[in-house]
Amino acid sequence: MFDTQVTRGDVLGSRLIADPIRLLECPAPCDGAAALVLTNDSIAETAHGAVEISGIGSHHAPSHLLMSRDISVTELPAVRAAAQQASGEAELELDEFDVYEPYAPFPHIEAIITEELGLAEEGQGVQACLEGETAPDGKFPISPSGGCLGRGHPPLVTPLINHVEAVRQLRGIASTQILNAQNVMTTAEHGHVNGATATIFSTEA
Repeated sequence: MFDTQVTRGDVLGSRLIADPIRLLECPAPCDGAAALVLTNDSIAETAHGAVEISGIGSHHAPSHLLMSRDISVTELPAVRAAAQQASGEAELELDEFDVYEPYAPFPHIEAIITEELGLAEEGQGVQACLEGETAPDGKFPISPSGGCLGRGHPPLVTPLINHVEAVRQLRGIASTQILNAQNVMTTAEHGHVNGATATIFSTEA
């Protein structure tokens, strides 16, 4: 989405949209499309190698961002539950994935998801980002594709784009490739983050 590097100063100095969110913390309007092909093992064998869906999870929590909640607005229990279900099906722990491509349309959502997945302690998601732990060369790479902010956030298409990015990582053809990626977690949400899905993509070494 951007031809030049965006600095922290650029973000914090951009126009205020809805306190404390600033312009460069909001996804830029854009169009987009994605196509996915699901098939059996024999057809899936390609020059890039087969990629499988090794786990799927979903959860709808009894909470809503547009109404009163019984929990803190800094918690996303649906994301946590969906991710736990998917990782359990894939027989992996939440911190064992090589790449994470979550639905995170704003910086604070990424920080909260980092905490919900147990990658950072509660209240430390922002610090994990500032210390480089979520960078492509960090401990747990989050959105090396650029995510909603850097890559774009076309309505209704973003979850599928996350799936495409997961497959690209596993085939070694991603724009920001993570070395030896074998398992990628993606997440999506229903519109108010009280409903979420998680999908695990895997490939053989």
